[in-house]
Amino acid sequence: MDGNCLYMRCVANILNLVVKNGLKGLDLLIISVRAIVRFVRFFLARPKKFKACVEEENIGSKCLGYLDIETR
Repeated sequence: MDGNCLYMRCVANILNLVVKNGLKGLDLLIISVRAIVRFVRFFLARPKKFKACVEEENIGSKCLGYLDIETR
């Protein structure tokens, strides 16, 4: 058929679909983590307090957390 009926999806799109399917059961947890990251990063005093808590608990962390971007 000379390739007229072939449709090839982008590998990144396929990987995105696989990950989304795998994370379906964790929707509530993901929403909670996003809310926590927003809460910590919103005011200037909160990141400082968060860093102090991380150091106090000896948790290895290099950042405060980032809000994810769905397409990345």
